[in-house]
Amino acid sequence: MAVRVAHGAFGKAAGGLRRSRKADRRRRTRSLGEGASQVSSKGHAKALRERYWTVQDPGNARTSYADAMQEFVEAALLAYECGQSELGLMEQLKRNSQGSEDEGDRECVLWAALVAVTIDKAPKRTVKRWGVGEPVTEETLGSWSDFVQAIVDAYFKKGMVWYPIERLQLVQMTSFGYADRACIVAERARLIFTVLETVYPQFPKM
Repeated sequence: MAVRVAHGAFGKAAGGLRRSRKADRRRRTRSLGEGASQVSSKGHAKALRERYWTVQDPGNARTSYADAMQEFVEAALLAYECGQSELGLMEQLKRNSQGSEDEGDRECVLWAALVAVTIDKAPKRTVKRWGVGEPVTEETLGSWSDFVQAIVDAYFKKGMVWYPIERLQLVQMTSFGYADRACIVAERARLIFTVLETVYPQFPKM
């Protein structure tokens, strides 16, 4: 069963949180306009890889799972804003690994791509992208649109902060012809909800 959060009792606090988050994003956008968009794809790829593995083993990094996920999302948002692309990040990770490509790198780049798809599917675009290229390939966008859209609709239209994993697995069956294990689906759903809560906060942090 999906979890829902009521709006009424927290309306005033939520409004303050939204204003604070919007101010933070305006400051970030100004900094990007002043030159942060020149950060190399190598730097972004390295930051994303490090944060991805921290999510996989937060205890070793002496942090919580939630904080590790938040750090990954922040790094992926910055890469998106700086004009980085799915293909560019994957190519850089392969270079860093002397041309090899492992499952962890592929999943890391997929996570970054899912952040971009989430921004694309949100009802309003508030994240400025300093780049002319597409952030994800047409194949990725087409494959993951329904999965991401289901979560985005649940968040914006129903006030849900989680989504039944079995339903997302059915969406995967329709899109891919197979479904990932529940733990993998749940982690990707958590990623998307974290993006939404970061960019479009609707509820106060408890």
